[in-house]
Amino acid sequence: MSTPDAVAIAHLWQRAVDAHLAGRSTEAIRLCEQLLARSPGHVPGLHLRGVIAIGGGDVERAITILRQAADLDPDNVAVHSDLALALLRAQRFREAVSACQRALERQAHAAELWFILGFAAGELNARELAQAAYRRAIELRSDHADAKANLARLLHEDGRTGEAIALYRSALVDQPRHSVALNNVAAMYLAQGQLEESISMLRQVLRVDPNDAGATGNLGLALADTPAFAEGASVQAAAPACARDRGTAGIFLATTAGGTTPAGDFGSGTEDVTGRATLRAASDSER
Repeated sequence: MSTPDAVAIAHLWQRAVDAHLAGRSTEAIRLCEQLLARSPGHVPGLHLRGVIAIGGGDVERAITILRQAADLDPDNVAVHSDLALALLRAQRFREAVSACQRALERQAHAAELWFILGFAAGELNARELAQAAYRRAIELRSDHADAKANLARLLHEDGRTGEAIALYRSALVDQPRHSVALNNVAAMYLAQGQLEESISMLRQVLRVDPNDAGATGNLGLALADTPAFAEGASVQAAAPACARDRGTAGIFLATTAGGTTPAGDFGSGTEDVTGRATLRAASDSER
């Protein structure tokens, strides 16, 4: 039988979830803090409060809160994924690697943790670890377009262009509007002088995101070598300096940070007799 306090906590929790999902962050924060004042070990409440902090740009607060949640529920993949994401946002890449590795000791089949491990390792130039982590993410989730795109970039940088293009194309089967895969394949075609294919893909990227600086710069370069050179000059002039000046001849290759949204299903917290709650992590197939 539920106690009055347990009922009040459950009510606060549901109101906090509803406010968060409706985009009312200030209200969601207030409700989370009321909930945590009553039940400091409420893992879903800690998780939600940490995710709101990530969304608000307060990554240091998010890291502190999500570490607490992870300590309370070491098997919760969603919490560990969001902790690692917060560490990535803070550019604390070594800590992100460590956080992923610790979590994977318990949850070795969590594709998203392998993906985040790959991204953080790549930022540290630990290329073998990054490639192995991305491959494991793909093994666990065959439609993981972000992992394929990032692994393809690493392979391309190693001179394995054919494998890289195959992976990019596989990512585009999974997610046809994947802007990073489109941009990077187009950049590779541009470097090889295959202008028609490059221009077509870059225009696709800019239909998805007209403000994509890398694609804008690459499109300007591609058009400059065609009869539409005047348009190319105009596009290139409009591209930010970071897109014009990156890499050989300005060709820009991108990496995706992948999921930037909460890993958990915030509607599934359940209270036990001690007042502690657990939040079911979304399965790989649900992500």
